[in-house]
Parts: sequence; C-alpha cells; structure tokens
Amino acid sequence: MLVYAALTPHSPILIPEVGREHTKKLKKTLAAIAVIKQELAAAAPDTLLIISPHGALFADAFTINLAHEYTGGLSEFGNFRTTFTYRPDTRTVDHMQRHLRTGASFQLHSELNLDYGTSVPLLLLTDPGMRVIPLHTTLLDAKEHFKFGDLLKNEVYETNRRIAVIASADFTNTPHESASRSRGPQKLDKQVVDCITHRNAAGLLSISADVIQDAKMCGFGPTMVLHGLLERVIATPQVLSYENTFGVGYITASFHL
Repeated sequence: MLVYAALTPHSPILIPEVGREHTKKLKKTLAAIAVIKQELAAAAPDTLLIISPHGALFADAFTINLAHEYTGGLSEFGNFRTTFTYRPDTRTVDHMQRHLRTGASFQLHSELNLDYGTSVPLLLLTDPGMRVIPLHTTLLDAKEHFKFGDLLKNEVYETNRRIAVIASADFTNTPHESASRSRGPQKLDKQVVDCITHRNAAGLLSISADVIQDAKMCGFGPTMVLHGLLERVIATPQVLSYENTFGVGYITASFHL
C-alpha cells in the first residue's frame, strides 16, 4: 500500500560535501527536504520507490533496477567519502514486473551503482536499512508517463508492503543565465508549482514536449509518473519550497495521504 509520496530535487550540491559553500544558498530547499525526511520517517515505510530520470535509461521502456544490492556514492562529483549500500525489495519488484509487462513498455535491468538522481534523495532522506526500488523513466511523452504511473499504482496498492514514493526531479535548467535574468524559465517552473498545488495533471499534460525539452526539465517524467500514481487517490499536496538560485528550478513538495 502507498503510505507517502513526495517530490524532491536531486542536485548533488544539496549534499554539503559536494556543494560546500553553495549548499548554504539553498536553505529553503534543504529545510523543505528536512520536513519530508520527518514525514517519511513518520509514515514508516518498508520500501522506498524512487523515480529517477537519470541512469540507464531506455528510450521506449520504463525500467526497474534489480540487483542483489545497491552501492554507490558521489565520487563523480568529487566526493569520495560518502558511500552507501542499500538492499532491494526483491519480492515487491517481482510482483510488479509480472503485471507491468502486460500493460506497459517495461523491463528489468541490473546495475549495482545507483545514478545520482536516485542516490541524492536516498542520502538526504533515508538510512541504509531502507529497502529500495529504483525506477527509471523513458524518453516517451508526458502522457505515457502519466499512464505508467496509473498502472504502477495498482501494483503498489496490491502489495502488503508499506511503500513510499519519491519523484526525483529538477526542473528548468538554465545554469548559464543568472537567476535574476531567467524570467522565462522561472515562469515555467511556477506554472508547474501551480499545477502541483492544485493536483492539476491536465495542466501539466498541456505543456508541450518542445517546451519541456528546451527548458531541460529532467524532472518532468518523474513528476508525471507520480501524478499518474496519485490519480483517484485522496492526497493533499503541499509545495514546501521553490528555489532557482543557480539557474536550476528546485521544487520540493509532499502529498499527504
């Protein structure tokens, strides 16, 4: 069953050992993530399903990474001290894959090292004892992501495991422009914030694929999967913060079930 859902950024600079002095400029986002960490602990999930737009992506198939364990860290960002090991929820993944294959373009793959879109939320929100299901989005359009989320919901509710879902998402990405000058991207981010606040999936689906691609919104796919998963579910959204300090849109939101 679904016990909690949230949307968080995955920028490595949120990790102090990577961001260093830059991390201090994201106080609103870090405060919001601290709230989500508390709410996640209170929900007491058995398993955390993280939807990432990075890693081993397939153009036309959603994937779950199933390995005997997951290892990794942030060495690609210059942090060689922070490492982790997590374990999969093998039984739940097996249940999911049996059914998802019949209703969507879906497959399993196996990789020990987790991508940063999965690693950063894990490091910010959990302890290594948590069972993890790393799910990856595709290059398919927003509607297909929404439909997949709706299918995924059935599998989440059919298991007797307590499952929390995190959509790992960064939004408009214009790092070469100053935040004060990037009015267009910020306006687009705020449109997304408004849609999340009002559970307006139709509004999100109305944003054209060209606009999403031009804005380099890697988080749009995970956001649409999350909204599909929450379709017809009683959940109250709360946008906890929005920042665009470095030309990248960070939206942090929770959904209270």
